[in-house]
Amino acid sequence: MRDQLIIMSSQSRRGLALLASAACSAIAMPAAAQDGEAHAEVMQPIIITNTSELQFGNIIPGTGRSIIRVRRNNDGIRVVRGDAILAGGTVSRAGFTISGEPDQRVIIRAQRGRIFLTRNGGTERIRMNRLRIDGRRRQRLDGAGAATVNVSGQIRVNADQAAGVYTGTFNLTVDYP
Repeated sequence: MRDQLIIMSSQSRRGLALLASAACSAIAMPAAAQDGEAHAEVMQPIIITNTSELQFGNIIPGTGRSIIRVRRNNDGIRVVRGDAILAGGTVSRAGFTISGEPDQRVIIRAQRGRIFLTRNGGTERIRMNRLRIDGRRRQRLDGAGAATVNVSGQIRVNADQAAGVYTGTFNLTVDYP
């Protein structure tokens, strides 16, 4: 009986080995493959340079609150409301140069909302708002990747405004769409 058991055991092993070999052959068949492509474009970052300050000149307060505006498409200034007196000094829109990718479209935004100018050496403030970009907000940089932008705005000067030089900051944002 012992010999029979060994023979049966040997046949069983061969049968199992053939069955396992057939199963492995089915799994080991070659698979199809296809390459894909990946792309990325690295663009030059946008650089903004402030070339001139927004300046409202010299102002003598009126008898009430006055609104003074540097005009948008030229360097003029005017009193929009009130009786403040414009007394000379430097008046100009803020100027910026933008550089980036040639012929690239950009979106230009001036800061919105209230901005305060604070008297040098003091705590008194003048409210500035209505910052406006001359030209379109959506522009295309030229063939060299450059553009020039000017920004105008307005301030509110109170009758009891303390004398002095008032300064503050605002931002201009330029994005690729």
